[in-house]
Amino acid sequence: MTNLWMGFLILLAAFGCSNHKPLDEFTFLFSMESADNYKTEFLLNSDSTYKISKYNYFFDNFESKRKPLYIEGRLSPHQFYTIQQLLTKSRLFKMKDDYGFSEEENSSALTDVIWQISLNTSENQKFITIKPSRKLQFSRPFLELIDFSGDLIDEKVKEAETN
Repeated sequence: MTNLWMGFLILLAAFGCSNHKPLDEFTFLFSMESADNYKTEFLLNSDSTYKISKYNYFFDNFESKRKPLYIEGRLSPHQFYTIQQLLTKSRLFKMKDDYGFSEEENSSALTDVIWQISLNTSENQKFITIKPSRKLQFSRPFLELIDFSGDLIDEKVKEAETN
């Protein structure tokens, strides 16, 4: 009987430790940049408002004029809930500050694209820079956060370009 209670307490402690405090006040920034080609930024605030900035340096330089795209709006409750959950589950504050810049990692770089992720709360600040590489492995929630953010950017840019 004692072993049963001990097992229950261990299980309870394990579940208790895996719960993550939901984010209340925060600012999340996801940026993708390819030097001299493009830069896209997605800024999300805890009130579900967002700003997207898209710069196409290659064509701007070709045409000798700057035509950045700026989009502002508010995420749907479902979109906001999803990204808030992914931010919590991805545990950004536990990640290193940079990935893909060591000589070994850099040799297997997939592109010249750099990702920058920033999460600011009232208690913590985290800034992560990533140069994607085949040798890098990230948690599933982090990859889902990047995919979801990219999908949101694509969706909002398409909406803006068709209006």
